[in-house]
Amino acid sequence: MNERMLESIPRRGAAAPPGPRGIWPVGPIVGATFDPRSFYSRLQRKYGDVVGYRIASHRFYMVNDPDGIQAILAGRPALYQRHAAPGTPSPFVGLGLIRNEGAPWKKQRSHIQTALSREQFAAMMPACLNAFADSARLAVEQGRVELFPATRRMMFAGMSSVLLSSLPGEDVYDAFCRVLEAIDPEKSELVRIFQGLALIFAPAKLPPPTSRSNAMMDGLNAWAHGLLGRSRAPATPALQGVMERLAGLREPDGAPTMDEQKLRDELMTLYFTSFTTLSKAMGWTLCLLGAHPEAMRRVRAELDEVCGARLPQADDLAKLTYLGWACQESMRLFPPQMLLIRYLKEPDELCGYRLEPGAQVHVCTWTTHRHPAFWTDPESFVPERFRRERAAEIPRWLYLPFGGGQRACVASHLSAVMLPAAIATLLQLADVALPSRALPALAPGFTLRPRRPVHVELTPRLERPALSRAG
Repeated sequence: MNERMLESIPRRGAAAPPGPRGIWPVGPIVGATFDPRSFYSRLQRKYGDVVGYRIASHRFYMVNDPDGIQAILAGRPALYQRHAAPGTPSPFVGLGLIRNEGAPWKKQRSHIQTALSREQFAAMMPACLNAFADSARLAVEQGRVELFPATRRMMFAGMSSVLLSSLPGEDVYDAFCRVLEAIDPEKSELVRIFQGLALIFAPAKLPPPTSRSNAMMDGLNAWAHGLLGRSRAPATPALQGVMERLAGLREPDGAPTMDEQKLRDELMTLYFTSFTTLSKAMGWTLCLLGAHPEAMRRVRAELDEVCGARLPQADDLAKLTYLGWACQESMRLFPPQMLLIRYLKEPDELCGYRLEPGAQVHVCTWTTHRHPAFWTDPESFVPERFRRERAAEIPRWLYLPFGGGQRACVASHLSAVMLPAAIATLLQLADVALPSRALPALAPGFTLRPRRPVHVELTPRLERPALSRAG
């Protein structure tokens, strides 16, 4: 079907969505900027599933209606764009997959889907499990670790084993961490204050400054270009990672499909969008299991039945069904992306309301994953709700851990396997004890992370015989 046929023409006289006015002239900036989770929850409770509000000259809409979300993410992609200024490079990921639109994006996505196919990933899974095990052993040797940095390191190792045939050194990991810390928009109250002021006074499409960002990326760029220069050398297919496969793609005339700059952009995109989100999902899943002893007991019993006294192997992962449900339920309660943002290009009518062009349209997974009209007992951790027999109970377009529609995460199948694989590896190597059964308090802001460091005790499972390496 032609995209234009899927677009909606607003009826004359269609009403604007209800919403808060806030404080003139800035609108509800305090709640939207400093406590967005509570803000979005209050909007849904008070105004319904389509809400509109303004902050200074900027217009925003929040949509929680499943039909409206389907239209935004899948039905009308020509209207609801991923970026306000498509084709504008980011200082971090350049014109990687998440920055483009239209024909260039479709071509990029096709290439990455080929390199990240289920068959290719299955071949790389043993190396990924080994990387998880090596990283987890280092954490277990320390005994007491900070949970979320430990899961970040594990996921970086696992993702590196998928992307590259040779793992990067500690200096590369440290460089990624420094960049992530430097660009973190929520690392202090002061930064959030300046963000709010910038939102009031800045034009909607003001491009971000790049000089400082580019300086922070110098080390990673040098590493990436050196790596990609070597990746064009022939390699045994079994030893190739995703980047080697992308570097080996050719046009009909034999020319490389992707030049070195495009490869660099995709490498950074895949790193920046993968291990950070997956590591948070791993951390929250372990927190939830620690807060629910019966769920942890079931995970342990399943691991004993499937894996016995060895580390999980690739063939075991499909049998770890309860752990898979626990991961899915964890991503419902603590979604990897709290906001899916689109930019409305032209006027539209959605769920009976008129939406104005130039607005940001927000699908807030924090609220859609808890929608009381569609989820039973939405605030509780219930892994069994993801049983195959209960699949019809999962609301379509209201469970979006990896996004939805044509812009859904290109590696969602990979993420869905890597998360339980990493947790299973750690739990086979150690008992994980959190300091409390209460879930850690969340930090304010848009990213779902604990307010304070979460330290855990890792006790080696010494009663077991020596654990063999996966694969």
